[in-house]
Amino acid sequence: MKNIIYPTFIFLSIFTILLGDLASPTPFTVRQPTGMELNIFIRGNHLRNWYEYHGWSIVKNTADWWVYASGVDGQKLLASDQRVGIDPEPDHNLQLSGITGKLIPEALVLEDDAPIPNLYSTRDDTFRVPMILVEFPDYGATYETSKFDSLMNYEGYTHLNYSSTGSFRDFYKEISYGQFIADVDVSDWFMAEHNHDYYGYNNGYQRVKRLVRNMVDSLEAAGFDWSIYDNDGDGYVDALNLAHAGPGAEEGDETNIWSHKSSLGNLAVTYDGVTISSYNFNPEKQMGNFVCIGVLAHEFGHALGLPDLYDTDYSSTGAGKLALMASGSWGTTGTSPWYPSTMIGWCKNELGWVDVIEFTNSQDGVEVEQTYSSNTIYKVQHPTVDDEYWYIENRQKIGSDTLMPRPGLTIWHIKESIASGWSPNSDEPYYGVALEQADGLFALENGGPSDGGDVFPGTTGNREFSHTTIPSTHSMYGEISMIRIDNISDPVPSMTLDIELNEIILAEASIGNGSGIANQQGTFSIALANDQDMTELELELFFNPGIISITEVSPTARVSVDSIIIDAQRITLVNPLITAGNGDILDFTVQINTGVSTDVIITIPIAYGVNAAGDEVGIIANDFGTFSIAAIDQLFNIGNGSGAINGGASFSVSLANTVPLQLGVLQFTLSPDLITFSDEPFQDLNGNQLYDSDEPFTDWNNNGLWSPILEHTGLATDWVLEIQGIGSNLDIAFSNWSVPLAPGTHSLFQINGMVNAQAQLDDQVTVSAHVFLLMDGWGNTGVPSPDISGTITIDQVLAQGQEQVIPDGFALRHIYPNPFNPSTTFVFTVPKNINTPVSILIYDITGRQVTTLTDQVYTAGTHQLQWNASNLGAGIYFTEFLAGQVRQIKKVTLLK
Repeated sequence: MKNIIYPTFIFLSIFTILLGDLASPTPFTVRQPTGMELNIFIRGNHLRNWYEYHGWSIVKNTADWWVYASGVDGQKLLASDQRVGIDPEPDHNLQLSGITGKLIPEALVLEDDAPIPNLYSTRDDTFRVPMILVEFPDYGATYETSKFDSLMNYEGYTHLNYSSTGSFRDFYKEISYGQFIADVDVSDWFMAEHNHDYYGYNNGYQRVKRLVRNMVDSLEAAGFDWSIYDNDGDGYVDALNLAHAGPGAEEGDETNIWSHKSSLGNLAVTYDGVTISSYNFNPEKQMGNFVCIGVLAHEFGHALGLPDLYDTDYSSTGAGKLALMASGSWGTTGTSPWYPSTMIGWCKNELGWVDVIEFTNSQDGVEVEQTYSSNTIYKVQHPTVDDEYWYIENRQKIGSDTLMPRPGLTIWHIKESIASGWSPNSDEPYYGVALEQADGLFALENGGPSDGGDVFPGTTGNREFSHTTIPSTHSMYGEISMIRIDNISDPVPSMTLDIELNEIILAEASIGNGSGIANQQGTFSIALANDQDMTELELELFFNPGIISITEVSPTARVSVDSIIIDAQRITLVNPLITAGNGDILDFTVQINTGVSTDVIITIPIAYGVNAAGDEVGIIANDFGTFSIAAIDQLFNIGNGSGAINGGASFSVSLANTVPLQLGVLQFTLSPDLITFSDEPFQDLNGNQLYDSDEPFTDWNNNGLWSPILEHTGLATDWVLEIQGIGSNLDIAFSNWSVPLAPGTHSLFQINGMVNAQAQLDDQVTVSAHVFLLMDGWGNTGVPSPDISGTITIDQVLAQGQEQVIPDGFALRHIYPNPFNPSTTFVFTVPKNINTPVSILIYDITGRQVTTLTDQVYTAGTHQLQWNASNLGAGIYFTEFLAGQVRQIKKVTLLK
């Protein structure tokens, strides 16, 4: 092990972006013009930001409505007409169907050309920092100057009665191990020239820079000595701080100034022999109270030359809450900025505050002291990639890390060629400064939060970090290191670990392409190119998507083995001998758990092997295999049906399926339009809108039973049948989420209807069915099934009045379909021996009569009358049925 003191190379060159604080992670309440309250978030930073509701980007339009964003126009989001909290969210809104995720505006590009202080040239005792307080003519300060003096300088400062929060000076003294002592001179409150909103984020940064310059001039006019704030003697004031009255725009109100670090550019000025250009701007208030040190510490880190370690394009999280220069300025909980996260070891090393000890040989029982009290950072260099290494730290719940989710080892993967830039974590997964998350979920790279699974051993109890684990000690681009950090202890102030720096002996695994049929079995193979005989082998496979499962593994002729253990996707060979060579070693049989055609990508994320000499072998498995699944058509069948003039018609539907199914949606169409899908009409004596067994009905199909539009035949009664349709078009969904339909041949259901009055004997009606949706038993949609057709023949004639139940009075029994477009059918009954006319009148919603459908005497029996409303507009209409003393009014809806 060698001890290396790394000189700092803090970015001394000119850079071209501003640096700033992340938006608040806490939601806030806004109101729609109706008074409806919405809890929304502001996201982003000072260069680009937006508002979100339930993960969707939203904007406030010119009428003060919060609406969903419909697109991006440079640095702005475009407003739709869909109102947040009222209209459906984009994933259920046809008008926003093109929006699949959050919309993010483009970033501002602003210049910051101030030099970075050289900490190696500063005085040894203190680092002097000027701080100007700014209030506005219409927005005065709330807190006294003395409050800021305590926040910045008082040792043992307590914020809002939270224990041991510390001041700005305390924080930097803690993280620098006493090597950096800030001495902040706080001014009185100075008055800005313009009102508060004039300088808001929504008015750009040039006004803010002019405000800074005016404040500098005001302080100079008061006799201020600027020369003492050039700590490194380069002729520049190193870190001018300002605080403005009120909160920052990062909490949601963009009439405020967003906390940021920048420079004055052409407004820079020289007083007392030094130039004032670089500045940090911070708020007076935060979360409704006095500002916390988190935002001040983060922005000051920029003044010292550190970049943002969050993902500045917001496609991922970056370093997360365990890093001050990422989202840790809001605390390790995300909502505790009075306890900001400590700086990670990489930042401390850049500032020259730690000793870096590099491992050069294998060791057991290495002690790693907590970073709170020890300035030693351990480094593990990748053996073949010069600019990649890992820093190991022991983070405990003490000091500013008091509230961290879980204590333990943090292992940071550094890629120097990327880390040297100002946005090192904006190209996931290729971060310059990446936390190796012990749980192996890569939540930060995928936009997720920091949590207790990030540290070792953490919530998952992971005590190993090596080339055979997830995450692994491979390089960023997959080069094997053979580094193994193991036996990581429980989280205590002095943790221990073992480290192995093994010789790199390599073999290469490859995956052959495979194939199979949906819901059947398929095969693929794995090959190995190894220069030496191998006596141990363990592989873990990953299937994406995970729709195949291993059922059998067989060795090839190259392999002798006592047995093979299959544990889900982990394969262990027991006492194998794999002879040196190149070719297939294992043949896999898998069960295919899907009903759709797709490809499965097979990879080997973990591989462990040992050669005959007992040396560990690094197995390169950067390749992937493709397993192709072919689906088979599921075949519906329409049984030819029959119908009767003056009566009903029906047909049956069956299915021959080779995969389990839990949902199907079929769309039926009849041509020509001689049959209307319908229940048999009945007298609803109790008004419950359901047929009851003692109620009279019209027996269209002469079977002596009341027949609904849709009847179970072979499907079990726990299958749910749902219908939606108009006239001769009908959609039917059948579903069972508990017990899918097993492969086989099944009768499904029968569909019933009414033969329309214009039908003639021997007419034929074609039934066409389109399979709109078919979902297999694993929840996959897209199961293939061809469209089908069948025939209904009108082969019977029922005489008028041949119904099973003779009507005993006038009644409007049924209007179907309803809603309708453009035609619907009225079914009414006429009793015997009554010579009274029947009238059916139609009125619009204003009460105006639009037509008389009939006004004549009918024979006894059940009659059908079709109304074609194609000449009328869509809307609600009322029908009036008049016959003798009977008067009935029903509502119908015409769709267009």
